[in-house]
Amino acid sequence: MNKRSYPVALLWCLCGHLGASELVLRPAAAEYAISVSGVPTGMSANIDLEHQARDRFQLTFSVDNKLIRHQEQSRFYWRGCHAQPLGYAYQSSGFGIRRGGQVDFDWPGLLARGTTGEYRIDNEVVDALGLAMMARCQLKVGLTSLAFKVAEPEGVTAFNYEVVGREQLKTPAGTFNTIKIERIYPEKGRRTFLWAAEDMDYFMVRMDHIENPLVRGKMELKSLRWLDDNDGQPADMPSAAANH
Repeated sequence: MNKRSYPVALLWCLCGHLGASELVLRPAAAEYAISVSGVPTGMSANIDLEHQARDRFQLTFSVDNKLIRHQEQSRFYWRGCHAQPLGYAYQSSGFGIRRGGQVDFDWPGLLARGTTGEYRIDNEVVDALGLAMMARCQLKVGLTSLAFKVAEPEGVTAFNYEVVGREQLKTPAGTFNTIKIERIYPEKGRRTFLWAAEDMDYFMVRMDHIENPLVRGKMELKSLRWLDDNDGQPADMPSAAANH
């Protein structure tokens, strides 16, 4: 499992509410503060959701500074709370190390073409970014266990999440009543926790990733702009939500 995948959880924030179990995606730009082992880094992560045509979207996660550059991008169709992937790619560089990979999809042939070759897929397969949109739909209808088959450059990987409980959480963007979620890894020691704000339709406001006992990364929401507003104003964030 590639370490690049854990920021995907932050992408759950980029949807708007349509109905009891459906979400309409709104173009958006979000920014998150990054800290490592409790120390602010001064770095930010950015997420951009672009509506390209009808039900086609492009989703980008990026970190860009003097030391580290990372970008993941997904193109997908959004239909009935399912993100059908069209293409996924990532590039990462820093400290003299470069990584990259991509996946393209042949849906009539049920094939994925990854960096290391072709492999078979089924209609339930998603990519490592698009699954975030589906996860928000599933949380909204009350599921407590989430499971996805993810097409990565090397093949299909299982992504599994469990709801831990509810928690009141303070962030740079405000204080929220949240649901806490954990990603379940096969490896011992690796843990990822996610907090989704109930009062903001399961908007993801924080993520903690523990790679090992000595390294712990944290991302917290700083701002969000809905790009379908005429003036691109920041989204309303109910800082009083925790007072309910």
